[in-house]
Amino acid sequence: MLRSMTGFASKEVKTEHYQISLSLKAVNSRYLDMFFFYPDSPEPMNMEMSFREQLRNKISRGKLTLVVNVKKIAADSQLAMNQDLAASLLKNLHEISRLNSEIAPESGVGIQINAMDIINFPGVLGNAESHREELEEALRSALDSVIDEFNSSRECEGQKLEEFLNSHLDTIARHVSSIKSRLPDIIEWQRKKIASFAMEQQVKLDNAILEQEIILFAQRADIAEELNRLTSHISQTREILKKGGVIGKRLDFMMQEFNRESNTIASKSVNAEITSEAVDLKVQIEQMREQVQNIE
Repeated sequence: MLRSMTGFASKEVKTEHYQISLSLKAVNSRYLDMFFFYPDSPEPMNMEMSFREQLRNKISRGKLTLVVNVKKIAADSQLAMNQDLAASLLKNLHEISRLNSEIAPESGVGIQINAMDIINFPGVLGNAESHREELEEALRSALDSVIDEFNSSRECEGQKLEEFLNSHLDTIARHVSSIKSRLPDIIEWQRKKIASFAMEQQVKLDNAILEQEIILFAQRADIAEELNRLTSHISQTREILKKGGVIGKRLDFMMQEFNRESNTIASKSVNAEITSEAVDLKVQIEQMREQVQNIE
């Protein structure tokens, strides 16, 4: 299925200890670019590699912005002390005090052991239990849901883009058919134009010369090959749309091919009606090209 590159999705999750909210949005980009923000998250977010992998598995192109907010529902009611670390600190402090007495007994200065200094030492006092696994599991699950919703919204938008492009392909096909139907009349129109000019100038034209001029004109104004290529491009583009998936770059290439043929038709035109059709072709193709930029 065809997907738009733009989209938005969000989700809120409540666990036993956390209130989590995630929002994911995307705009157009040639590649897959990811940006992460944690405005109100008290705990360090060490899950960026995991987030990147989850996003990369389901999204191919676009400039993605993921905003993650994590709030603790309530502070932990209990604290736990790392007794081994505290005992090691005390032991080392007593040893330092003993060495100081031996080395400089005349100073009469001992080391004062302060309980608050030990408590404030990193790692001595902490939460009684860690809820890190709960948080990480909830974040992964919430992000999966957000990505699914995000892709669903992009597929809905992609369906509208597909309808838009097919409608414009129908219009281009009508222009091609209309131009083809006018080609035989153009040769006859040029023949009459030359004959009329010769009559006005009172010049008698040899039939062989007239036919030679008509042939040269037909060669200069021949756009049958360009029209056939446009027909082929229409068919190829419909097949690409039908196949779906990550097709934005292929469609962009097809728009370049459409544009090349329409430019050639316009440059070879010798008739106001065909020039008008060529201009309309270019308008349709440009409108398609603008929308193709939004496709993954």
